[in-house]
Amino acid sequence: MKILYIGGTGNISTASSRLAIEMGMDLYLLNRGTNRSEIPGARTLVADHSDLNAVKRVVDGYEWDVVVNWIAFTEEDVKRDYELFMGCKIRVIPDTTTVLFRTVLPDDSGQRYRFLADSATG
Repeated sequence: MKILYIGGTGNISTASSRLAIEMGMDLYLLNRGTNRSEIPGARTLVADHSDLNAVKRVVDGYEWDVVVNWIAFTEEDVKRDYELFMGCKIRVIPDTTTVLFRTVLPDDSGQRYRFLADSATG
């Protein structure tokens, strides 16, 4: 399985990155390249996630089965990822500020984005 982690070297995501490699996943990390954490076996793509054009340039030509964003803090982050990676089979976008998972889902009602949980209280 080919996976892209946006982030992937932080406090929570490093363990997940290492586990993905141990499980034989083909792991790519998209980050600014400023964290010195090494994830042996992972391939790093360097771009600032907040710069849409830079991200488009580094991900051009790649396809992933799964995209996980460990650094989605705003609705704009989620919308940008949805647009960038809408062709992926699975998109998981954790909100690490509350350690709750928000999932972007296409909605038949015409609503473009639907958040399953918007805060720690629900």
